[in-house]
Amino acid sequence: MPNPEMAERTPCEYCDSPGGKKTYKNQISMPINGRVRCIDRCIHQIVAALNAGGIGTVASCCGHEEMNGNIILEDGRVLIILPETPGDMSKWGKVIRRQDV
Repeated sequence: MPNPEMAERTPCEYCDSPGGKKTYKNQISMPINGRVRCIDRCIHQIVAALNAGGIGTVASCCGHEEMNGNIILEDGRVLIILPETPGDMSKWGKVIRRQDV
């Protein structure tokens, strides 16, 4: 169920629902920590850059137009991927809430 407080999202040309045919077809296979991982195409460059820079990742999801995307790092931190930066920074509190993490 989409979050009504989320910003309007532009449809992604690579994704449909999580596990959907379009999403699965457009995933990128990448070697990470000695294993091949399937990464959502719309965030694969971010995941590749983090790992190339020595910041290990353990999981990622672009959000599939239904939620904020995220990349979980080896050290337990979570990077949140927003569709765009709100022009009014006071909106950040509405976009990222502790229960969303």
